[in-house]
Amino acid sequence: MSAVRLDAHTREPFADGHRFTEGGAYGVITATAHYAVDPEAPANRPITDLDLASRDSGGDGVVRFNGDVEILRPVDGERRRQFFDWGNRGNKRAVQYFCDAPHTNRPRTPADAGNGYLLRRGYTVVFGAWQGDLLPGEGRLLLDLPVATRGTEPVRGLTTAEFIVDTPVRSLPLSR
Repeated sequence: MSAVRLDAHTREPFADGHRFTEGGAYGVITATAHYAVDPEAPANRPITDLDLASRDSGGDGVVRFNGDVEILRPVDGERRRQFFDWGNRGNKRAVQYFCDAPHTNRPRTPADAGNGYLLRRGYTVVFGAWQGDLLPGEGRLLLDLPVATRGTEPVRGLTTAEFIVDTPVRSLPLSR
């Protein structure tokens, strides 16, 4: 059994209640997603080291973890379209890229809507955390993952990442 449960923390108006054509007025919900993943399910087998993560002591054998979620959605009317943004390094990018908006991890103002492309079309935009190696700060979305272990020792090994920069840099911090 795999499942996701959302716990909403706040509900706020977006863009001072501005109405976006088809989408109408928008609101922002901040929440925590609580995941329960069955490591024995065939669909989950490709997940690296999932079989080494601690399982729930409640007897159902699932691996539990949680992450930040933010939802930008029309406050009334049908929700016909959804755009899910896994972001990059915990940053919310969909509205920036698809609405020509300035980058912000806390979209709340009319300026944060940019040209409103997704909002004018009634899209619900969901921002979800997916990287478990980030430090908190600057409104990044964080994911709290279990530690994979062999016996009582954490699993350790090499990992590879590629970083591409537009201009030469001396240092490239992974988090601030």
